[in-house]
Amino acid sequence: MRIPPMSQVCSGLLCGLLILIAGCGNPSSQTLDSLSITATPATVSVGAAVTLHAMVHLSDGTAQDVTSSTQWTLSNPSLATLGSGVLTSKAPGTLTVQGAYVEVAPAGSSTSTAGSTPQSLGSSAQVTITAATTPAPPSNKTTPSITWNTPAAIPYGTALSNLQLNATANVPGSFAYTPAAGTVLQPGSQTLSTMFTPTDTSTYSTATSTVQLTVTPATVTQTTPVITWPPPSAIPLGTALSAAQLNATANVAGTFSYNPAAGAVLGPGPQQLTATFTPSDTTDYTSTTAHNSLTVSGTSSGDLDSSTDWEWNHDPGTPGSSTGSTAYPISSPSMDGAARKFYFTYSGSGGEIYHLSFAHDTTATHFVYDTYIYLTDPSQVENIELDMNQVTSDGKTVILATQCASGSGTWEWTAVSNGGTHWHPSNIPCHPKTWTANAWHHVQIATHRDDAGNVTHDWVSLDGTTSNFQNAVGPSAESLGWAMGDLLLNFQLDGAGSGSITAYIDEMTIYRW
Repeated sequence: MRIPPMSQVCSGLLCGLLILIAGCGNPSSQTLDSLSITATPATVSVGAAVTLHAMVHLSDGTAQDVTSSTQWTLSNPSLATLGSGVLTSKAPGTLTVQGAYVEVAPAGSSTSTAGSTPQSLGSSAQVTITAATTPAPPSNKTTPSITWNTPAAIPYGTALSNLQLNATANVPGSFAYTPAAGTVLQPGSQTLSTMFTPTDTSTYSTATSTVQLTVTPATVTQTTPVITWPPPSAIPLGTALSAAQLNATANVAGTFSYNPAAGAVLGPGPQQLTATFTPSDTTDYTSTTAHNSLTVSGTSSGDLDSSTDWEWNHDPGTPGSSTGSTAYPISSPSMDGAARKFYFTYSGSGGEIYHLSFAHDTTATHFVYDTYIYLTDPSQVENIELDMNQVTSDGKTVILATQCASGSGTWEWTAVSNGGTHWHPSNIPCHPKTWTANAWHHVQIATHRDDAGNVTHDWVSLDGTTSNFQNAVGPSAESLGWAMGDLLLNFQLDGAGSGSITAYIDEMTIYRW
């Protein structure tokens, strides 16, 4: 910030130093163009006062009163004295009043660079002091009465006009205003001044007056830029994102940032891309975002709803009993006109497992379980379990299991410990009883394994909201005697108490790589 200098009078070499003293307040973030100095009146007799006034003119055409922050010096201090912007004459002669305005930091610079080369302006005005005459008899001149009401506030960008410069006097004469009509002032409180010269100067003296004008910041209505982003073509698994996919454009100048960023390698299946646009002109335009979908071609199971190899049975890991069935195709409800229906009755909080062996692959290490689920009565559902199982080349079954569990209210994950597979709560909330009834819910679960059978649960997406698992890693391989290379999925529902559950799945797909 700038600190206003104290008013000083100087001469000789000292004045050369004083012009480097900074004025207070940067009048604008614009470039300083010029400084204009006025001395009113320009001719006085010994003992009379002269009012000094300084206006800085900016590169955007606006102006601002900087009288209080201008450093004044006199060419001949023996002729007059200075104090608070007022010159008092003390001897006849002609002198030059020099005004210097120095800005601490160049207009538009930040405070962190305030010590860099400052902008400075100078200007001058001449004052003539006439010899005092023999005191005349007391003047019979009358000082005119000026009426000048405080003008209404104006928005920034409005030029001064007779709406603000509208003083009146009680006798004929003319007004001179500072700043003049047409000047565009900066926001804030600005001083307007006027000098009235009567037509009958033998009867009336000159008179001055000032008012304050408030200039309010301009109200800007921001426009949202229009983003154009054609859907990108599918890319093969392992291809890094580049400008071929991250190629959004906007109708105004600005910059884009993308998530995921260029260079990212995505898993197979549909992936969401997000572009955030920041306009260069943040005054007139807002930032905005756009989304796009990119298909990464990996190994896909295809739509598994229609498979004829579905099997089901009561889950012996749950208490009670259950009896289930399934039906395909179901046209309604359905996402694509052919959904699969699961129905079972249960008691004692029993659960039913629906499972499907759909492929053979010992080399895949990454999996995305992708399906739509429809529940007619979520209040009956204790857990929704979605498992991906793989028998690796060592004959062990790696279990990549996840469930939306009522007990913990989270997406739970499994790990093998103490001779068995156990569920662990996660950092991601989920409660099946809060799911909307009779509506499709999109679920995607990403997991991967290493060669030792350790499983990492990466992320889960529910209805478009993606959440990353934290520390959901553990050993998850068991010897179950299944055929080497088997890929088997489970879709399991556990009941709450006793009753029946009706559920549908659609577009169930497993991506692997």
